[in-house]
Amino acid sequence: IYATIPRRRRQYIHGQVGLAMEEIYKPQAVISELAFHIEQAQCMDNTLRSKAISYLHSAGEQAAAQYANLEAVSYFSRASCTNLAAI
Repeated sequence: IYATIPRRRRQYIHGQVGLAMEEIYKPQAVISELAFHIEQAQCMDNTLRSKAISYLHSAGEQAAAQYANLEAVSYFSRASCTNLAAI
């Protein structure tokens, strides 16, 4: 079903989910989920780019603290790529 939703619509939905999560939960409690949703949404809404970078970096730090090194590297790499895309 997910693949049948047009890409721009999916990005919009990810943004709405991320923004709702910010209001409902403490960001650190759901940082990896927030990172994912805001990262997907920032492709459509450039105003979310700095949030995406911040959440990805925080998710990387959280993963590193839990010795989930592959996940940490993935989050940090995605944060770097998102940051480079802004240049």
